[in-house]
Amino acid sequence: MDGAGDSDAGRIAAGTDAGRIAAGTDAGRVAMDAEQVAAVASFYRRSSLVVNAVADDLAARDFGRWARSDLVDPSAEPDPVLSSLASAYAEMSATLSRRLREQSRAAAALADRLRLSAETVSAGDADAAAGVAGETR
Repeated sequence: MDGAGDSDAGRIAAGTDAGRIAAGTDAGRVAMDAEQVAAVASFYRRSSLVVNAVADDLAARDFGRWARSDLVDPSAEPDPVLSSLASAYAEMSATLSRRLREQSRAAAALADRLRLSAETVSAGDADAAAGVAGETR
């Protein structure tokens, strides 16, 4: 046995771009569907906006309000267990809001990088095509 079937390229389905690249038949060739990358960037941009809206909503709410006996009856003695629960809910809500904002920023940054990379590759292709066309005239 020659071992070709045991290689990484041998395990990739024949006839696919990935298979040809792994096998070395299209070595150095990079293919990108700029429209598809733009669509993915748009998805992450929208996701960023939705996640940020959820973070805003969480931050605006008074979680644990139900457990604050001073809000239910201001003359009542504070219940230490309920007060502890109210604090825990408020802290949990603040933590979730912070983490969601971090995820929103990460999704926005990814969207920007994807969009920029698609634009850069498309501009590079256009420049290369113009150069080739200018050389063959």
